[in-house]
Amino acid sequence: MPKRQLSIEVVDDGSTVSIVVHRWEVVGGVLVGPEHVADRQALSFPVDDVDQWHRDMCVMVLELL
Repeated sequence: MPKRQLSIEVVDDGSTVSIVVHRWEVVGGVLVGPEHVADRQALSFPVDDVDQWHRDMCVMVLELL
């Protein structure tokens, strides 16, 4: 059975949010990947509370997948 890793990168530069999702697998001791799963760009919306920003980004990733 392969071991899997999901890599999620969120970059918010203040005007645009970029989300990139990759999957890695270890099959027979060999690392295979990255395999592109999804990506999205959206307009950034200012949020002063960092914890709220975390939650918003998680919701965006869940909607993407």
